Amino acid sequence: MALPAVGASHSAYHLQKACVAPIPSRRFPAWTSPLRRVVKCHSLLTAAHAHRSVLLRRGIVCRTALQDKPTAVTSDREGTRDGDVLTNTASVEDDEDEVEFPPPLTVAQRLQRAAYFWSRAIPIFLAYKALEARIALIELQTGPLEEDEKEAMWARQHASAADQIYDVISTLKGFYVKSGQLVATRIDIFPVQFGEKLISLTDDLDPMPFNLVRRIVEQELLAGQKWTTAFEWIEEVPLGSASVAQVHKAKLMDGRVVAVKVQRPNIEPRMLGDIANLKAAAKRLRSQIPIDYYIVFSELEKQLRQEFDFNYEANSMDSIADSLSRDSKGNPQSSPVKVPRSIPEYVSKRVLVMEYIEGVALSNFQEELHKRGIETSALEAKVFGRALLSALTEAFGRMIFTNGFFHGDPHPGNIFIRPNGQVALIDFGQTKRIPDTMRYQLATVIKLLSEKYEGKVVDMDALAESARALGVRFLEGYDNSTTAAATAMWLFDNVDELPGGFSSVNELSPDSPVAKVQSFPDDLVLVGRATVLLRGISARVGVKWSVAKEWRKFAMEVLEPETSAHSVKTPTSLRRRVSAIWQKILDQLEAVMALILVTCKVALRMLSRHRNNRKGAADPSGA
Repeated sequence: MALPAVGASHSAYHLQKACVAPIPSRRFPAWTSPLRRVVKCHSLLTAAHAHRSVLLRRGIVCRTALQDKPTAVTSDREGTRDGDVLTNTASVEDDEDEVEFPPPLTVAQRLQRAAYFWSRAIPIFLAYKALEARIALIELQTGPLEEDEKEAMWARQHASAADQIYDVISTLKGFYVKSGQLVATRIDIFPVQFGEKLISLTDDLDPMPFNLVRRIVEQELLAGQKWTTAFEWIEEVPLGSASVAQVHKAKLMDGRVVAVKVQRPNIEPRMLGDIANLKAAAKRLRSQIPIDYYIVFSELEKQLRQEFDFNYEANSMDSIADSLSRDSKGNPQSSPVKVPRSIPEYVSKRVLVMEYIEGVALSNFQEELHKRGIETSALEAKVFGRALLSALTEAFGRMIFTNGFFHGDPHPGNIFIRPNGQVALIDFGQTKRIPDTMRYQLATVIKLLSEKYEGKVVDMDALAESARALGVRFLEGYDNSTTAAATAMWLFDNVDELPGGFSSVNELSPDSPVAKVQSFPDDLVLVGRATVLLRGISARVGVKWSVAKEWRKFAMEVLEPETSAHSVKTPTSLRRRVSAIWQKILDQLEAVMALILVTCKVALRMLSRHRNNRKGAADPSGA
C-alpha cells in the first residue's frame, strides 16, 4: 500500500520527536535506550523513503508505515459544560496537536468538586431522615403501618436516592466511580435499587471521542507515528469505557486481534484530588465514626497511583498469569480463570495492548441470562453461580496464599464470562503483594475457621488471638476475644449467627462486629475487597459460600500439617526462600574464592617468572 504524502518539514518534525521523546523500556535494560532511539528514527526514515516495513529485531519494534484506513473521526468534545472544573475534560482541536496531560487539580478545583458532592449528598441524607420522621408521625397519628406499606415507601426513597447518587457520580466521575462500583457489589448491605442503578458504573461511562483515542495512541505508544503503522484497524466504538481508561478492539499488522487500553488524559489528577478530599474528611472524622476509613483511603490511593502506569499493569498481569498456571512447586497446572497477557512491544505508561478476551462482563450477565430465558432464581443460574464462585475463590486463593500477589480491584466489570463458560479476570491496574508473615497469619485464621467443616470444634480463643495477630485493632471496650473471633468469621466465613450476638448480615448495623473495628492493616484491606466480592456474588446468586472452607487447602500448604495452629513460626515457604538465597550467596562466595585463588596463582606465577628473569639477568654465566 502507498504511503501518504509527507512534507519535508512534517517528516523532520516527527523524526526529531522520535529521537528526543521518552521511549517505554519496560523490558529492556537502560543501556539499550540509545539503540532503541536510533531504531525508531531509522523506522521513520525507511517509511518515508522506501515505503517498506522494518522487521522485528531483538524484541525492538520498527513498525510498518501504511496508508491511513478511512475512519469516522468525531470532533465532539468530551465533557458537559465549557470551563466546568467538575469534569475538567480534554479535547483535540487540531489533529497534529499533542494531547496534554493536565497537572493535579488546584485547591480551588478540589474544593469546588467537594462542595458539589456535599451539596448533593446532604439532601439525600435529609430525605431519608424526613421519611423516617414522616413514618413515625403517621404511626403516632393512625397507629402502626403495615410492613408492606412501609417497605413500598422505603423502596420509592431508595429508587429516588439511587438516581440522585448516580447523577452525582456521573457528573464528578473520578474516584467517586470507584465508590459506586463497590456499592454495586454489596446488595447484601445496600438497597437493591442502589445495586441495580450503580452497577452500570463498572463499564458504562461516556467514552472518549475516537480522534482523542487515536492521538493518545500515536503520542504515547508510537512516538508520533500514525496509528496505522502498528494496527490494521481499531474499532471506533469502545468495548468498554471505565473510570480510568477505555478499551478498543483492534488488529495488529501481524494478524493478532488484541485489546487496546487507552488512559483518559485527565483522570489521574481528578481521582487523586477526589481521594485527597476523602482522606481529609476521614482524618477529621476518625473520632466520630467507628471504622478508620483514613487507612482504607490511604491504601486505595497507593493502589491508584499504580493503576495510572500501564507498564506496571502489564508486568502484573503477566506475572499473575504465570503464577496461576503453576502450583506452589512450580509444576504446570490449569488456571481456574483466564488472564490476558500483554503484547510486550506495545506497552507504554498510558497505552496497553493485550490479548483480546471475548465474553460478557459479569455486570451484564444477568441481562444475558434474561435474553436466554433463564431466571436468576432458576436452577441453571444457581449452577452457574456456584461455578463462578468456585473459579474466583480458587483463583484468589492461589494468588493470595501461593504467591502473595493478587488482583486488588475485583468488581463485576472486571470479571468476564467467555463463550465456553470459562471465567476471565481483567484489569490488573491495582494489585497487592503481601508479606510472608501476613500470609502465614491469614492461613492460620483460615485453618481455624475451617475446622468445623472437618468435623472439629473451632477454638474461639485461638481464632481471636490469630485475628489480632493480623493487625486488626478494635474500639475501646470491644478489644476482647468474642469481638475478634466474630470479625474473623464475618470476613472469611458464612454463618447465620456470630458469637456475642453480633449481626452477620449488615456491616453498617451497630450490631455488626465490623462496626467495633477501629482499623484494619493496609495488607488486609485489599484481601477484604476480594472476600467482599465473593460475599456479594453469593448473595446475588443465592448460594451459601464459605471462603474459609474453600481456602483451607491453600492455608494448609502454607502452614503444613505439622505446624501448630496455636503458635507462630516461620512459614516453610519463607524458610525455603531464605535457604535458596543463602545457597546462592554461598555459591557466589565459592565462585569469588575460586576467582581469588586463580588470581593468586597467576600472580605467584608472574612473580616467580619475574624473579627468575631478575636472577638470570644478574648471573649471565648461568644462561
